[in-house]
Amino acid sequence: MTLSDKIHEVLRTYWGFQSFRPLQEDVITSILKGIDTIALLPTGGGKSICFQLPAMASDGICIVVSPLIALMKDQVDGLLKKKIPAAALFSGVSYNEQQDILSKAVNGKLKFLYVSPERLASEEFRSWLLNMDICFFAIDEAHCISQWGYDFRSEYLKIAEVRPLFLNKPILALTASATPRVVDDIRKNLLFSPNHATITGSFVRTNLKYIVREFDNKLFRLVQAVKNLKGTGLIYTRNRKTAEELAGYLRQVNVDADYYHAGLPVNIRLAKQKNWIDNKCRIMTCTNAFGMGIDKPDVRFVIHYDPPESIEAYYQEAGRAGRDGNNSFCIMMFTNADIFNEKNRIREKYPSNEVLNKVYQDICNYLGIIEGSGKGISHSFKIEEFFSYNKLPILKIHYSIQILQMLGYLHLSETGVSKSTLKILLSEYELYKIQVHDEDLNELFLAILRERGGYFDHYTQIDELKIALKLNKTEAHVCELLNKYMKKGWVDYQPKTQKPVLTLLDGRYADIRPDRNKLHFLQKLSVSRFRAVENYLNNVSTCRNALLARYFGESYKDSCGVCDICTGDLQKKLTKDHYAYYTDLLKNALAEKSLSIEEIKNLVKPQDIWAIKEVLEWMMQNNWVVRDKKGLISWKKNQ
Repeated sequence: MTLSDKIHEVLRTYWGFQSFRPLQEDVITSILKGIDTIALLPTGGGKSICFQLPAMASDGICIVVSPLIALMKDQVDGLLKKKIPAAALFSGVSYNEQQDILSKAVNGKLKFLYVSPERLASEEFRSWLLNMDICFFAIDEAHCISQWGYDFRSEYLKIAEVRPLFLNKPILALTASATPRVVDDIRKNLLFSPNHATITGSFVRTNLKYIVREFDNKLFRLVQAVKNLKGTGLIYTRNRKTAEELAGYLRQVNVDADYYHAGLPVNIRLAKQKNWIDNKCRIMTCTNAFGMGIDKPDVRFVIHYDPPESIEAYYQEAGRAGRDGNNSFCIMMFTNADIFNEKNRIREKYPSNEVLNKVYQDICNYLGIIEGSGKGISHSFKIEEFFSYNKLPILKIHYSIQILQMLGYLHLSETGVSKSTLKILLSEYELYKIQVHDEDLNELFLAILRERGGYFDHYTQIDELKIALKLNKTEAHVCELLNKYMKKGWVDYQPKTQKPVLTLLDGRYADIRPDRNKLHFLQKLSVSRFRAVENYLNNVSTCRNALLARYFGESYKDSCGVCDICTGDLQKKLTKDHYAYYTDLLKNALAEKSLSIEEIKNLVKPQDIWAIKEVLEWMMQNNWVVRDKKGLISWKKNQ
């Protein structure tokens, strides 16, 4: 049986497909030949099958590095449904469960082990890895390893630290959007061998109609657009408040809409996501927290209510439309104020070292982490509560946390699961006096203190199930006792929770001194990336598909034939003189009698109909004119 026959048989057996999507077979063949491979496949190109299938065609376990807990869970669930043994290690998995998963991985009872990039920093985990029969490593969202990338994550550099231990194991790096410079960085940081392969799909998607519109009244135009467009869609905004407000307004005008952002509880987010995927909700207004790993093929439109911060982000988000190959719309709205606000945001995004140090120290104080401790321990982090604790402006705190993550001081997961923590509030002598008279407490704390130290000094992780097994009790019984002693004021017990989780990547420092040269470099990158967005917005002559393709290094000289540039549907702009001319024309005509839309069109030459319609819409929005039940337009006498 040839290699091609083998992988087609695996495809039919586990996925039920008869053929591959473009380039999938090339990627699979490359990694099965033991070649370090970069797969640059556009959004919706079927990246997961590129590492899942070759693993099924190989001996050993595939280690998958992924940045998102939700994505790991979804993929593991999907594999388990196919009866493929898979598991994921992430913050919140109990110690016993971790040991069980790792034992299975070492003993050849797992085919896939999904891990977060920061997991690779653990010496204990690395020692487990060395005892596994690994077929290859798959690095999802590989652009995160590059400082040139729009979504750089410092924890991804931990992969580079592990690679020297496994130079004989090939790596498959997958991403949907990376510039040539980012691709070079991926190769360099992952220590690719000289005979590596780079397999790149085309960034041109001719079933997507890219449209850019500058509007003074975006909300009015948004309602017009969604009422004219058919099918399900996404509306991206830059902040949570706008996402909520847009959904509320759309519902008021009888448009079925809901909102999604990372500030919602996990169970609510999952319910909203499922409703949208199942077509129980037509439109989702959302931040960029929505969409990663969601493969809904029949999205007919994606609207950006605010310009994104980079072309990479735009391409990823807009690319969620039309995955079934059918025609779909990708519309970007903007105002001059949007451009100004984004440039200002980039300036504010890099706070001073004094502010960064204050936020860092306040986080440690808020979580009860003492100097030198806290490395790798996850804490439930209520960011709204921290805003009140810190007293700095909310945006300054938000940007500071982003930079502290980027520089590798901490990691904040908005969809994580925090482990339980415990701090004993009594002195050792006070606890001893109580233990003498309380058998339950004595038994419990003997088991806790034998497990690890530090409970008297600071908040320390506790595994209730492990303690329960030692006591021959249930986990619920241990939790009940800890809650009982917390009410008495003897301990501070914080149970594990599915809320935002913050982890210090090193022990608490007495003082931090971020590298300002590095921050200046990152700020320049942000400016450069948004300049590319500005060029895209202001473009009036180049096919938009071509513009996007060239940004990612693809030579595309043709016209797509469907974007607003290629179809001549580019928005024309009216000057103030034009507005004044058409306003006077309409005022004089409507002062005499009411007119229908067709009669108003006849006031001007055919090539100027678009202009008078735009002025008329502006006048209607500002109540200069009114339309009656018969559709006739009249001038308002009080104007």
